Amino acid sequence: MSLNLAVATLYEIEQARNDCRTMVTRRALVSGAAVLVPLPGGDLLADVGMLMQLLPRINVRFGLSPEQVEELSPKLKIMAFDLTKRLGSRLIGKAVTTSLVTSLVTKMGARVGVKSVARFVPLVGQAAAAAISISMMRYIGNQHVEACYQLACQLVTKRDNTFV
Repeated sequence: MSLNLAVATLYEIEQARNDCRTMVTRRALVSGAAVLVPLPGGDLLADVGMLMQLLPRINVRFGLSPEQVEELSPKLKIMAFDLTKRLGSRLIGKAVTTSLVTSLVTKMGARVGVKSVARFVPLVGQAAAAAISISMMRYIGNQHVEACYQLACQLVTKRDNTFV
């Protein structure tokens, strides 16, 4: 289910936030399990692949995919782009590309480096690598959920104040 920001309520946005946080947690656990596959760089590829699916799904759930934003009225569309710029998000209302996701994962560089080395230490290293992978995935996913949530709330509030 996705929101239509032209008519969405703050309650519906809160529901979208809860749904997306659950989705992020599930993906993070899968990411942690991907560390156990003994392929060099396989966990990093899995993380990028999962984020390539997860981030657009979050956008859609909040009614903020490029297609959904394009369908908004001109006033709402301008508000959405303005608020997106203020939030500093490069992922809302735009196509999520591999290079964009890779740059996000690269920003988490120290964790990725430790995770890559730690996973080759039997048991303890793999557990640490899985924990790092889960926390990294949850951090990136939940940051995006919060950005979408803030944007949607601000957009609905401004919409209600403007069109009343």
